[in-house]
Amino acid sequence: MLTILTKNSKKFEQFSDITNKLGISIKPPDFEIPEIQTNYFVSAVSYKAFFVYQNFGPGCMIDDSGLILDAYPNFPGPITNMVCNGLGYEGMERLLHGVSNRAKMVCYIGCWVHGKLWHWMGDITGKLIPKPAIDKRVPLSDWFLPDEISEYGVFLHRKRALDALSVDLDKLNKALASKGN
Repeated sequence: MLTILTKNSKKFEQFSDITNKLGISIKPPDFEIPEIQTNYFVSAVSYKAFFVYQNFGPGCMIDDSGLILDAYPNFPGPITNMVCNGLGYEGMERLLHGVSNRAKMVCYIGCWVHGKLWHWMGDITGKLIPKPAIDKRVPLSDWFLPDEISEYGVFLHRKRALDALSVDLDKLNKALASKGN
């Protein structure tokens, strides 16, 4: 059985029909998954997925998602929450002043199998329109306006990552079933 370990299982709630069909469970880890500070999603996913593999075994996947601003290539990437919460509304307004507010939301899902990182990506383009937050936590999903209208809204990047994974699902399951993990 494949499992995506995530601290926030609610972010996959609206995809339960997809994850159930793929035979993927979503659960919170019972340990802290360390994160590295990098602007590159593949590096962040690789690090987290390897840690999960070492501590939980094969078949465990992780996800990492965030924002990439057109005006600042690869930024903020996997450190989106830290950057947005650190800068807040006013800081994001200053960061985007005089430059494009075009951005994309990105989601990566990854796992280690036989010493190799398997990963899948989904994204959606749109605009970042910062607004004052009601509480201290930055509501990134309220700030991002996707170009496409979808039943998945601003979370279409997660659906697309799951779709990419589904293409490799048979190969992944065969790799996990073979010896060498």
